[in-house]
Amino acid sequence: MGGLLAYGFVAPAFAAGIDVSEVLESIKAGLVPIAAIGAAVLSIHVAIKIYKWIRQSL
Repeated sequence: MGGLLAYGFVAPAFAAGIDVSEVLESIKAGLVPIAAIGAAVLSIHVAIKIYKWIRQSL
């Protein structure tokens, strides 16, 4: 009974706010390099497709 009464006076740990600002800043800082890598990979993929397309037409 005493344990149940204690739950009314103690704030649950899961109700406390979690500070995620550092994680969000880290993700935001990585967006530019990730976008640059993605653009490079996409351009290489397109170049290979164009090369194969031109080679097939010859």
